[in-house]
Amino acid sequence: ALDRARELDMGNPATQRASAVAHALQNDLAAAEDQLRLADPASPDSLAAAGLVASLKGDNAVAGEKLRDALAGKTSIEDESLTRLGLLLVEQGNYGEALTRLDEAARKNPANDTARYFHALCMDRQHLTAQALSEYDSLAGKNGPYQSRAGVQAARLHLAQQNPDRALQIIGQIPPPTLPADVAELETVRGRANMMLNDPDTAQAAFRKAAQADPSYGPAHLEIGLLLVQRQDISEGVRELERYLKLADESAPDAGVAQVKTLVDQLRRSVESGGTVGMNRTAVEPDDRTNERGVS
Repeated sequence: ALDRARELDMGNPATQRASAVAHALQNDLAAAEDQLRLADPASPDSLAAAGLVASLKGDNAVAGEKLRDALAGKTSIEDESLTRLGLLLVEQGNYGEALTRLDEAARKNPANDTARYFHALCMDRQHLTAQALSEYDSLAGKNGPYQSRAGVQAARLHLAQQNPDRALQIIGQIPPPTLPADVAELETVRGRANMMLNDPDTAQAAFRKAAQADPSYGPAHLEIGLLLVQRQDISEGVRELERYLKLADESAPDAGVAQVKTLVDQLRRSVESGGTVGMNRTAVEPDDRTNERGVS
């Protein structure tokens, strides 16, 4: 409709600006850029469209600047601009400002599940656990694009509160994910819940399923390795722990890399000396927040 309006009213910057916004929201970068060249570049809506285009092109610095200017100028697509700016800030690790922007987006449009999910993620990262869990639980209980992912994150937080039964209940109620990384994350959480319920056989099966779904998902290899070590299958356990170390981000403060390296060294020495190994599992497990799926 906007394209037709533009054809009927050639040269009207308001129509061109609206067309640019519409194409930007549909990820049609070429058409959006064409209309932005004709629209008033300083208007809030043009700035918002330019910010969306820049973010889709991966130019996050320009995107952030344009979106902030658009919001300051009261763009008509405030909800979308707040959400996109919030996602950029999440990607940059600026969870404090992202929390503020996404909270505003979610308040303006309670049906904005993207804003709500990443708002919950920001609260999670800021250790606002009760608030994050409430939002995750809410999203997991309704049909929507983030139902499965929110359910897994809710289950993870319930595990942190020593409630494996509730974690398994939520996992059983959400639609099965289809993306390999999402499957791996869900099965890893399922396995941890079963470990807490003293069912290592079911837990190991879940961890194996996670590793098969996405071999690059490090936490699955970590859990398999720890479980195998507990069962005194030291050689295979060490191999799984070494896979985790290859996949883990060594610079991430909560990834537990140093602790796992120390454990691997101890295990190797034990094997060489012919002894057995006792292990405090919680001493080497990283903070789960490190392994959350980020912005996609």
